[in-house]
Amino acid sequence: MNEIDYLSSILDKIIDDNLDSFKENNSFQVRPGYSYDNFYLDRVQGAYEGSLNGLIHHIMFEDGIYKNILTDEQFERCKKAVDEEPEGIWLDNSTSEDHIPDDSLVDELEDIYAQVIEHVCIRLNNEGFKVEELDDFCEDF
Repeated sequence: MNEIDYLSSILDKIIDDNLDSFKENNSFQVRPGYSYDNFYLDRVQGAYEGSLNGLIHHIMFEDGIYKNILTDEQFERCKKAVDEEPEGIWLDNSTSEDHIPDDSLVDELEDIYAQVIEHVCIRLNNEGFKVEELDDFCEDF
């Protein structure tokens, strides 16, 4: 199973576990047990804290996806970012005196996020929810 399929299956389970709550509360807040345990599946714009992007990032970190796709050096930078800024996400796209980002890795990570967010959008639409904030990721659905 590739990273996108794995992440999609985890998010499908989270959606399944919270469908009644989504309907009752008209909110897409979930507490799936990752990191600070408070995310909103309909937040993909602006700050990463509590966002779907943040949840994807923490699943990738805690379930070992980053460990599988990153070099040891990249993983250490990712781990440092998670420890120091748990409300952010890590894309390894910052340039410094001793680091030049790997553009192909940045593209791969951005693609993973985009495809998984699209999956969540489609899944929520299939469940009868219209989530305006996700519209940019699901223009064709």
